Formats: sequence, structure tokens, C-alpha cells
Amino acid sequence: MADVDLTVEKIDRDGLAATYTAINATDTYFAPRKDGRLILHFKNTGGSGATITFDITQTQDGVSYADPTVTVPATTGDIFVGGLGAVYEVASGDDRGKVKFTNNQATGVTVAALEV
Repeated sequence: MADVDLTVEKIDRDGLAATYTAINATDTYFAPRKDGRLILHFKNTGGSGATITFDITQTQDGVSYADPTVTVPATTGDIFVGGLGAVYEVASGDDRGKVKFTNNQATGVTVAALEV
């Protein structure tokens, strides 16, 4: 199991042909939250729906949050995730300030990390 840092690409008025990274079920993925300007674009070409789980390590006003999930449908799944508030940032250590997530599918899922 490896930790993978995603490169965030900035969307501007000239347009962007995003770069997608294949993600699997054994690695953990990180991307800088970019003060809430991060958008993660997930695609799934696999035969089963993929569940993306965000690891919430922060608390807010003493409240702990359950790890939220999003489902990327099978075969033609195409999901954008954004609006990731400060509670999504890793609270401490080398990955502090990054969004941390995992995927439950071994193959067929890709992600592009985008900044607006």
C-alpha cells in the first residue's frame, strides 16, 4: 500500500486538457485542498460501482465527522467532487492540509485533481 500525491492542475480561461491518474484499491491518495478550490473528477470504466472514501481527521467545534463517501457508477461513471471544506484536511503530520481518500475498486477508476 503506497501513499500517492496527486498533481493539481489549474483551470484557466485558456482551457485545460486534464491529466487523469489511475487509482486502485490498495493505495491512499492525497491532494492539496487549495483553500476550497480543489475539484476531484472521478471516472469509472469498470463493471462495478466505485466507492471513494474521504478520511476525515479534523474535528470542528469538538465534533468528529464520519468519513464521507461518493459513488462513481459502473461503466460510464463520471463524478465531480468539490467544495471540500477545511474539515477535509489531514490534521497533522507530513500530509497536513491535504485531502486524503481511498477507492475500493482494483481497476477502471481514474481521477484528475483540478483547481479553479
